[in-house]
Amino acid sequence: MEFVTGYRDHLIDFSELMFHWYRKYVTERGKGVGEPEGWRRRKEGAVRRLPPDGSLWTLHVIRNSRTALTVENPALQIQEGFYNDEALSLRDLEKYVSLINLEDEEEEELALQHDHFIHIDYLLLLTDEDGFAMGLDFTLTHGAPLTATQLAMKCYDLLCQGITFPMCGCEPHRPRQLIIGDEDIQS
Repeated sequence: MEFVTGYRDHLIDFSELMFHWYRKYVTERGKGVGEPEGWRRRKEGAVRRLPPDGSLWTLHVIRNSRTALTVENPALQIQEGFYNDEALSLRDLEKYVSLINLEDEEEEELALQHDHFIHIDYLLLLTDEDGFAMGLDFTLTHGAPLTATQLAMKCYDLLCQGITFPMCGCEPHRPRQLIIGDEDIQS
């Protein structure tokens, strides 16, 4: 429909917004030794300088037991990423990864069939009180799930990025209060 009429679906726009925001987030945070810690310190400093806002934010921690992915062509991966600069839109990722419904297949069988089987353990979604997305992240594991501490650090990093570079395009600001939708992370 999009190619025939020129109509652009809002879901496609939103998907591409999420994709580009997430790509910037992952690129800035880095994956090398010491990079995430340095990024975290810089973000903490930036957060402290921002004015507080009266808003309430929610960090949704959504557990996933049904979806995994496989890397289509491991040769195209760059430093454990799933894409390179050729992946300019969400649809371009099809060359690099495939989503798998774990309800249809046994996870052990899939791991044996695919050398590059990756489980998506959590979706982390940060929203403001009006429901606007301030940021998102997800956890990918090759077997053992993240520890509570590792998950908490992923949530903390997402919060810092959402405050300093909100996905919805508003000005950076600190929320008055944060509600975390997972008891294990709250403690």
